[in-house]
Order: sequence, then C-alpha cells, then structure tokens
Amino acid sequence: MSTWRIEYQRGKTELARHKPKEALRHFEEALCHCPVSDNDFLYRILFFLGFTLKKLGLPMGALKSWNAATKVRKSGYSEKMLRRYGNIYGMPKQDCLEQDDWEAFRAIHVNRYLRTKRYGRFGTIAEKDMIQDLIQDTYLGLLASEHVQGKTAQEKLIIFHTTMLVFPAFYHSNSIIPFYSPDGGIRRGASDSEDIPQ
Repeated sequence: MSTWRIEYQRGKTELARHKPKEALRHFEEALCHCPVSDNDFLYRILFFLGFTLKKLGLPMGALKSWNAATKVRKSGYSEKMLRRYGNIYGMPKQDCLEQDDWEAFRAIHVNRYLRTKRYGRFGTIAEKDMIQDLIQDTYLGLLASEHVQGKTAQEKLIIFHTTMLVFPAFYHSNSIIPFYSPDGGIRRGASDSEDIPQ
C-alpha cells in the first residue's frame, strides 16, 4: 500500500479515537506524499484534514483545506462544509451578517497595520488595544455614513480595502515603527497576522 494511503488510514483511525492532534500529523504526511494526479485520494485527504483542523479550533485552516478540496472535485462534502461553516467573505461564519462584515473589515486593517511592523506583530497589549479601538471607531463611522448599506459582499470588500486609516507611530527600543504606506514592504510575521478576505 502507498505511503499516503497508509498515513490517510492512520489519520482516520486517530480521528475516530478523538485524537485530532495525532490525526493532523498523519493527514499532513498523506497530503505531502499523495500525487496530484490521484484526485480521488487527494480530495479525501483534504476533506478530513479540514475536519481535523475544525476539531482543533482552527476554522480558517479548515476552510482553506475544504476550499482546496473543491478545486479537486467541484461537488461533495467539502462544498457542504464550506457553505455550513464559511461566510460570504471566505472566513469563518459568525452569528450574523453584520458580524461577518465587521470581522472582514477588522482583519483587513489589522493585517494592514501589522505589515508596518518589523516582526509583524503587536509590541504590547496596549498597542493592540489602541489599534483595535481605532479600527472599530472607523468601522462604526463607516456604518453611520451608510456607504455599505444595501451593498453586495464584493462591493463591501472594495469599500473595506479602500478605507484608509492613519495609524500612529510607536517607538520600541530606539526604533520607530512607521506609518502605514500602501507600498510598504516590511515582512509580516505569523504570530499576530490574520487571514484576510480578498
């Protein structure tokens, strides 16, 4: 039996034993070794990988896995999972559409700010709270302007991406963290960055 088939079966076994961490390791190994030409098995691996990530409390990772599965096979359980757990922005579904809108706006601007940071993360809790408050205040102002009222998800995304915030500069260890500029190329780190809707 092929390596990826063995790892896939081991992953399913660990998942049945309610051990998603162990299952994740096996599904990742299966995905790594499965040939792209084996569409049927690739689909199965991606589906169960998404299910495992969901069990581990990683909903965005789960959506990405199911989305990849739908590119291998257009219909099936992965598509159902995307409809069930994903929202119109391709992000984890919230309790209501208004909350989906807010999470999309927040993710866009948090990541925009973090791109200005040397290590792609917040330096202090106070800094994080201040940036979050600034983003929230801007969003509430946007809602009050009624610019997003009655708009489609795609139209809202355009508005969210083109809404510019002037972020403050922070000083850390004799170095200044610059203001956001659209062409800033500072690397974004992994710890505080979020997946953003495109």
